[in-house]
Amino acid sequence: MRLEAAIKRAIPGAVVTGSVGRSQSFEVTVDGVLVYSKLQSGTFPDESTVVSKLMAKNPKTAQACQRPPPSYGGG
Repeated sequence: MRLEAAIKRAIPGAVVTGSVGRSQSFEVTVDGVLVYSKLQSGTFPDESTVVSKLMAKNPKTAQACQRPPPSYGGG
């Protein structure tokens, strides 16, 4: 699932789950918290919107994702 991959790129270690529910339902749960519901919104999620909302809820993760990778020297 593209949305799952986008969430995991933004929040490494996140546990993203999905389940089969009622017809026309599409819900996204990350670390046990419902972060998107098609039943509530009436539309499928936009990857960037869902990831942005997750990053806003977890500022520490957002900061870590924006930092450049550590340099190990070498040359």
